Amino acid sequence: MVRFTLAGWPFAVEAAQVAGMLAIPEKGIHAASLLGLPRAEHVSLRWLAIRCADATTIALAMEEPIKLEPIPVEAIQPLPHLLAARHQLPGLLALALEDNELTLLLDLQAVCKQTTENNIEMEIQP
Repeated sequence: MVRFTLAGWPFAVEAAQVAGMLAIPEKGIHAASLLGLPRAEHVSLRWLAIRCADATTIALAMEEPIKLEPIPVEAIQPLPHLLAARHQLPGLLALALEDNELTLLLDLQAVCKQTTENNIEMEIQP
């Protein structure tokens, strides 16, 4: 899993959805903005290339640090029903609880879909 923090919240995504890190791309968007979260000030950013199901790649800016670390399968839990019904985070898929620390698991394909549906222009590679 690729782990990162946005707006003070710990997130993780499946590593297979990340094509790699980028230099500053011509087009891209801050992941916090795309998810409707406030952007942290005075933090270093890294650009990740995200593989979308339609074979495009989008560039998302993430706050450092970004780590590649496993999450044990037994730590992953489905979203509680009320949270699943009411949350507004695109792609929020599940939660991971490790050593009393919560990580929000995202499906970046939902983020890709949101960029397409909302005509957010940020494609960097066909």
